[in-house]
Amino acid sequence: GHLVVYPNPATGIATVQFQLPEPCKVEISIFDLNGSLREVIQTYYTGGDHQLALPLENYRAGLYFLQLKAPSIREGFITKIAVTR
Repeated sequence: GHLVVYPNPATGIATVQFQLPEPCKVEISIFDLNGSLREVIQTYYTGGDHQLALPLENYRAGLYFLQLKAPSIREGFITKIAVTR
């Protein structure tokens, strides 16, 4: 599996691309650099490759951490995204 966010840095909308080995509920959490939770997205996905459009207009310029958790991914994934204005 993998987790990719592009474009990075992003301005208006970022695309979150990920892969799941099997159908499951996915939780995507976005944290600021202080560790404060900014947003949680929970959706059920089938197995395979997926893309999610992530609107960023409510985010100030800066670095954020995006974490993906799913029962079928034991470790989960985490990546950084830079928001620019």
